[in-house]
Amino acid sequence: MTIILNFLRMIRINLRRKTSYLDFCFIFLCIWTLTSVGSEAQYYLFKFISSDSSTLYGSAFEDAIAKIPTLNQYILKTYSLANNYNYVAVFFIVLSSLFFQSTVQIFVVCIISSVFMLTATDITFLLVNNALSIKSIVECIIANTIGSPIISTFVIFLFYIKRVFLNLNNVSIIFRHVASYICYILTCFVILTVSYYVICFFYRPTNVDFSVSTSQYFSGSYFIDKKNIQTDINKTNRNKEFFSMLGSPIKIKKEIQVYGDIGMIQSRFKKDESYKVRIYFLLNCFDGLNSNVSHSNPLIFNDVKNFTLKYSESFSTVHINDNSGYIKSTDEIVNMFSVNNNKKNGYNINKTNDGTLSYFPSDSEASLYITIPVVEYNKNQIKKNTNFTLFINGIQKTLNIETERLRSSKKNIPIECKIASLDSLNNQLDLKVNDAIYIGLLIKIEPDAKNEFYTPINDDSSRIEIKGKLLHILSKDIMEHDLFSEYFKNGYISGILLHNFDKLSLNGKSIESNEMDNLMIMGSNIYASTSSNNNLVVAGKANLFYRNRLRENKTLWESSSDNTLILGGIGALFLSLLAWGIKKVISTLRKDENINLF
Repeated sequence: MTIILNFLRMIRINLRRKTSYLDFCFIFLCIWTLTSVGSEAQYYLFKFISSDSSTLYGSAFEDAIAKIPTLNQYILKTYSLANNYNYVAVFFIVLSSLFFQSTVQIFVVCIISSVFMLTATDITFLLVNNALSIKSIVECIIANTIGSPIISTFVIFLFYIKRVFLNLNNVSIIFRHVASYICYILTCFVILTVSYYVICFFYRPTNVDFSVSTSQYFSGSYFIDKKNIQTDINKTNRNKEFFSMLGSPIKIKKEIQVYGDIGMIQSRFKKDESYKVRIYFLLNCFDGLNSNVSHSNPLIFNDVKNFTLKYSESFSTVHINDNSGYIKSTDEIVNMFSVNNNKKNGYNINKTNDGTLSYFPSDSEASLYITIPVVEYNKNQIKKNTNFTLFINGIQKTLNIETERLRSSKKNIPIECKIASLDSLNNQLDLKVNDAIYIGLLIKIEPDAKNEFYTPINDDSSRIEIKGKLLHILSKDIMEHDLFSEYFKNGYISGILLHNFDKLSLNGKSIESNEMDNLMIMGSNIYASTSSNNNLVVAGKANLFYRNRLRENKTLWESSSDNTLILGGIGALFLSLLAWGIKKVISTLRKDENINLF
């Protein structure tokens, strides 16, 4: 203990001086800045050396689009305590340098402390983040060995700054200290800005101005993220701000099919409306909407103000054919779609997402036909239970159906559509059926009081919502004019995956394309609209643009036509600065002056 106390008495730092604390903090900040930037350089350098990519960008990010932070974000990241543990090493580097006076002493001790402390903190950081390997340890040792003389030189440079300002004559001591602190801050700022813009030059992809129009059939996915789309559209026109497929109520002209993992079918009737609901049970009926159910006994519920239907099976199909009804689909973050020609000179469209389909029923022909395949049985079981749970005005009703699989002796016999006569449903009804392939519920809905006056359909109209995951909405035989004038709504999107497009323009240049080309586009200012030629046109500025998995967002380095000249100039400048710096360091070390004035 006595030895330690004697050693501390030998330290020439007077910690009682307020300037000593400030000097320590500013030098600590400067070296922390340098080591953090050095860590960035280490990352990119070793990525380039060990990568198989033929490009500088590809060595660091491969096929991904780099999201380079803003300058403010970059500065905050540099001084993040979670980004690395350099600040711990820097503390001991600065502290050890203050124990010595001469240039050579400070230079040597900083080299030793830099190598050992930075390597120790790097290994600790890698260990905490489960990234420790022999390769990473070797890279850290090499980088810290090369970087330690640079850190030592930088420490001497900082000491000289203080010495120069303190040796000024006819200037108050307060001004000398303040001027040195300002110089330290400017040094940090220069290091940060130069390193940031160097990274931007070599690694930040530039935006692409593009325009693409579709062919007669196309498919893909569009993305809607309302938080990130930046538009200047008037608030009164907000309903047309975002692009959508089936995003507005569309009149039903042909049968609509909705299939997927349907979790719930739920009514959203107005408070002053009530309905009569009839439910029919159908067995092996593929076209239940056109089945003759007039001689069957359905389950009848009167004065229905709300109902909800759930069932045990994960896959089902809902058929809707109401020539006076309307449908609408919500948009989620990801919305898959396809548009294809059919043999009837019309189009079939499909939209898939994890959203909701709203069915606005008419006054007379409103009906839903729900079909569930029962061809899959567990192991060698021949029977299967399917449950339908119905909530009428909040009261639960349960329909249990026990099906027996189709026997091999009947596999070549034509399937017969059967309609069961149901007794009144109290709380539970049990049915048993044989030779089942499909079971279905036909739900007919009729308002108790028909509206005498026409009311346009809007989002607040009475409707039935079909909710699910991977919900496929299929509409067939749509005329070309109706497809582009009714089924698409112009607006902004966050991005799009597009297959089978016709024309493509990048930065004002036409690009040859074929039917096998694929595009992946992301950005905050992308507008999708329908043209007078009945095409879907997507245009705007993309910060991510891939064509056939090839990145079209070039960096400034990649976009330059004089790469060799630029690289040669940068190399010559770097070597000149390096030679000048080494010469200065050697000259300074030879003088071996006392530069520690703290």
